[in-house]
Amino acid sequence: MSSSGGAIVCRSAAAVGGAAGPTPLYLSTNASQSEAAAGFLATGLYFEYYTLEAVRLAPVAGPVAGGTWIRLSLAMSASEELRDQVRFAETRCRISAGG
Repeated sequence: MSSSGGAIVCRSAAAVGGAAGPTPLYLSTNASQSEAAAGFLATGLYFEYYTLEAVRLAPVAGPVAGGTWIRLSLAMSASEELRDQVRFAETRCRISAGG
């Protein structure tokens, strides 16, 4: 974590075992020291890790000229509270040739 110009920048720990879900956020005012000596304090706030996976695509082919409507089904691994806030209807896709 660092502070600059009135902003606080935090670094989140890696998700344990790649698991999705909320993890507590801790802050320190002396993070320039080693992490062990920094004296982190609980904030009562949480950062949530989640996974988003494409599980189905239909149709699987279309004309080269484009214009085909594509339905993409997604699965999200997250808390119910976060899933309730995500609006998949606002999600957009870009199809690209090559990669």
